Parts: sequence; structure tokens; C-alpha cells
Amino acid sequence: MLDVHPPHHAASTWRDFLIHIATIVIGLLIAIGLEQTVEAIHHRHQRHQLEEDLRAETLHNMNLALQNLDHYTVRQADIIAQYTELQAAARDHRSPQWLRRPVPTIVKPASVAWIVAQQNATLGLLPGAESQRYLRLYSVADSVFSSLGDVRTSSARLNDALWPARLFDAANPQRAQAPTYDLSRMTPDQLRLLSERLAEIGDRVAYTNDRNRLLYGVTWGSGKATPPTMKLCASPSTPHTWPEAQPPCSPATPYPKKQSTSPPPRETANHARRPPTPRR
Repeated sequence: MLDVHPPHHAASTWRDFLIHIATIVIGLLIAIGLEQTVEAIHHRHQRHQLEEDLRAETLHNMNLALQNLDHYTVRQADIIAQYTELQAAARDHRSPQWLRRPVPTIVKPASVAWIVAQQNATLGLLPGAESQRYLRLYSVADSVFSSLGDVRTSSARLNDALWPARLFDAANPQRAQAPTYDLSRMTPDQLRLLSERLAEIGDRVAYTNDRNRLLYGVTWGSGKATPPTMKLCASPSTPHTWPEAQPPCSPATPYPKKQSTSPPPRETANHARRPPTPRR
């Protein structure tokens, strides 16, 4: 709050009046300049802190994307193997076997720094281009978050379909750790429902893997991290057209880089140009 004090005595001449006016104006300009300087320094500190928080959170999400992609690649292979076993058992008129392993732990991406920046209006301190990059990053992270929720819903539907085949320990029937299943106890209709549930969760897991790859690629493409080595696996197309045998994951391969749009290099001296054809 600026406080302007009145003069101690009345101005008797124009010279005294102009001196008082100039003093007041100069004092106001100095006060406003100091206030704006302090505010600019404070905003600069807030921007640097926000950039560090967003950078740390995006790097954390990129590492989570690689970890979730690794875990979900294993789960996707288990789902395909179990689905293939059900189809082979129905074709060979035999009881199917339970092949799936325990479900790995999946961690959802974080967005605390982004939400806080939106709520306290510090997001406007970032340059426009940088703000758009982070907006894209967190949009992809939000799609990963939603896809993980869809996988959880499909997992619950799969567990309901597996309930008739679940085996309980006679000594402790309430134990919920590492459940086992005997698919020979299921009727043909229940097995068909189980195939549909496996196909559904297979689609959701494949989509989640694509989202995690995109989150990793967008983070790397924004210059927020150095790309480590990762595994890439082929995703099935539609669930009802899954192949009988799914190819294994390819060896450790770096994430594919963006194709260069620069024109091809000119011919060097080692490649002599073809002489022009003489006109007839």
C-alpha cells in the first residue's frame, strides 16, 4: 500500500509547488519499481520451482511407464497363452488347463504437481510452448490412468467368470492369496464366458501398453529425459482373432526415433554424377 504524505507547509511559489510534485512523483515511481522488482523475483522463483516439480514428476511417470509396460507385457503374454489354451481345448474336446501367473503390481502415474499448478494459478508463469508440452504430457498420463481403471474393471469381471472354477483351502477357506483354479469344473457356457472375459481384458491390457509407450515416447520427445533401453512386444489385434501362438518380445531395443524430415544429402565426390545424354 502506497502512502503519500502532505507537505509540512504550503507551497508559496510555483517553484516550491513543482518541487513537491516532483518529489511525490519520484517517490511513487521508486515505490512502484521496488514493488514490481520484488514481485518479479518472487514469480521467477515460483516458475523455477514449478519447472523442477513438473520435470521431476514427468520423469517419475516415464519410469512408471517403462515399469508398467514391462509388467503388462508379461500379463499380456499370459492372457494370450490362456486364451489359446481355451481355444485348443475346445477344438480337441478336452478340459483346459489354468496357465496364468499372479497379476503384477501396477502403479498409476502421478499428477500432483500439475493439479496444484492449475489450482494456485502458477501455471501461467510458464512460457506458452512449455505449458503446451506439459499439457500434452499430462493428457497422455491421464489416458494411462483411465486405461488402468478399465483394466481393473475387466479384471473384476474376469474374476467373477472364474469363480465356479476356484479352489479353496479346506484348512483356511477365507484365504485370498494366490488362488488356484480347476477349469474342468466349468460348464461349456462358463468356458465361453471365460474366453470372452479374457478377450476383453486382453484388449484393455494391449491398449494400456500402447498408452504407456506413448507416455514414454512423448516424455522423451519433449526433451525431459534420456531414453533408456526397453522391450517392445507385438500387440494382438482384436481379441477374437488372436493368433494361436504369439511371438515373444523382441530383445532390448531402444525406442524408435522420429524420422528425419531433412532432404537427402547431396552426392559427394566419391559418387560421380552421370554425364548428361547428348541431344540428337
